[in-house]
Amino acid sequence: LAEAQVARVSDFGRNDTVFYTKTHLGHILHPGDHALGYDLANANLVNMDFEAHVARDGAVPDVLLVRKSYEERRKKTRGRGGRAWKLKHLPIEAGEDRGRNEAAEAADRERFMEELEEDAEMRARVALYKAQAAAAAAGGGGAAPAPRGMQSDDDDSDGE
Repeated sequence: LAEAQVARVSDFGRNDTVFYTKTHLGHILHPGDHALGYDLANANLVNMDFEAHVARDGAVPDVLLVRKSYEERRKKTRGRGGRAWKLKHLPIEAGEDRGRNEAAEAADRERFMEELEEDAEMRARVALYKAQAAAAAAGGGGAAPAPRGMQSDDDDSDGE
């Protein structure tokens, strides 16, 4: 365990509220990093077990950190032209109606790609292909063609 000094992003410039907590993320977090967690000091927790725990002088931390946020790294990556890789997927038949709108599907796909960027173990199990924009910037001729029956996110026929 490591000790961490954290503050809410929304509190910067307004007040000097700083929380001190112990976290399991000591080997990952560095000064200036962003982390995601729970603010238990201001949470409205109603549970008989919790109330009994607090009544017995149980220690409840003010903040509970859950994971490191890589939002700053994502912003830098997007600013220089996006990801250097892309995913390929099976084409969807025209008559197949799944009942979801395209904006929700695009948001789900983006969330999955962000998780894939952060999790090296999951990324090792997924086939990634070099994006054409990254290959052109690196001086390559482009990405390899998609395998038969597959299409990339860039090759969508519906104009995404």
